[in-house]
Amino acid sequence: MKYETITLLGGAVVTADISKWSACKKCKEKIVWAVTKTPKNIPIQQDGNGNWIAHFALCAFARDFRKLGSGEGDRLNELEYQKQREKW
Repeated sequence: MKYETITLLGGAVVTADISKWSACKKCKEKIVWAVTKTPKNIPIQQDGNGNWIAHFALCAFARDFRKLGSGEGDRLNELEYQKQREKW
């Protein structure tokens, strides 16, 4: 395993072993599991331009993975904020 520090398109910094790919359970897109500084696991993928980005920003099924009643806030609002910040 070779872990690398990756800066996502929105500026977040994560650590991941990019040689270890898996697939999203819903959309079947190729993803890599990364760890944030907090530390939390996050699926990431490369966009069409080769930039690394959080998979939930592109996955059509992101709402299905949302944790209800966890008290962590609305994950989809966070994604909308990220998209706006990155000026998509």
